[in-house]
Amino acid sequence: EKTLLELLILVRGWKSINRNRIHCNLAATDDSCTSKEIVSTFNLAVAELKFHCNSDERDCEREMRPTSRSSFGFLYLITLVADGAALHLRWLPLGDSITWGCGNGVLPHVPKGCERDAGSYRIPTAQALEQWNITVDTVGSLLAGPSSAPDAWQHHEGHPGWTAVNIENISPLWAKTAPDMITVLLGTNDCGNASQHGSSDASFPIASMKTLLTTIAAALPRAKVFVASILAMPSGLHEGATARCAVHLNAAIPGLLSANPNFFYVPLNENTSTPLVCGDNVDQYSIGDGVHPNAFGHLRVASVFSRVIADTFCSNHKNDVSC
Repeated sequence: EKTLLELLILVRGWKSINRNRIHCNLAATDDSCTSKEIVSTFNLAVAELKFHCNSDERDCEREMRPTSRSSFGFLYLITLVADGAALHLRWLPLGDSITWGCGNGVLPHVPKGCERDAGSYRIPTAQALEQWNITVDTVGSLLAGPSSAPDAWQHHEGHPGWTAVNIENISPLWAKTAPDMITVLLGTNDCGNASQHGSSDASFPIASMKTLLTTIAAALPRAKVFVASILAMPSGLHEGATARCAVHLNAAIPGLLSANPNFFYVPLNENTSTPLVCGDNVDQYSIGDGVHPNAFGHLRVASVFSRVIADTFCSNHKNDVSC
């Protein structure tokens, strides 16, 4: 048998994000609805939310309509402030063309392949985190993402062709954004540049990553930093030198993070190997070059990032308990 609860929601002061969560988790009974609801905050002043709750299945359906006099016994007045979600984060994505999402815009592609509407792993990561009741505003000087995604998810520092050195060089720019968390997916171009000269030596890419992490720690000491191993590289690229460099760089990354409690390793390469994302699997999860993921590949990248981020910020989360 379904129980009907009516809530009168007064929405005030919501800024920057165009969606948020409201919890139907009333203290009166453990069988109250515990699902997380998303409501549009544009042009919304006062609205009445009716939750049809099945206490056995803990399943809720939402109906939203203009407020009217309630004929039911349960009526609650809730005032929401700017961040109605349990956890809201400013996210700075640092990276290269993979972080931009080059090659993943709506067809036809632009000549250089880095479309304005490409969402990369950034957009599905934000979507996945939202399911854990973690909302994000991204920050950065670049803007890319599909029109269906909120503007708040489209900022980033994913510069095509850039290395860790290039990203470190603009640290005065991104340090001003004051993020709560930073993701780092860099090293593909570092190894590519080294291997162009026939070397699979990862010493310079490793040193560059170490310098970048030192700069992040000094400029943004309170931010939580999530550093990923890089995706597999094609075995035939530069006679295999790029792929060997990537292996050495990935092996070194965990050691670069171990001394800082705010640094977290994202085992991206390890969790995109079966089936392989990029590398020699050039058609299934790559745009055809074995370096850049396609839309399906980015979903798998996002699943790894979002899982580590959610586990870090919300370690006690269970499927039926919000962060």
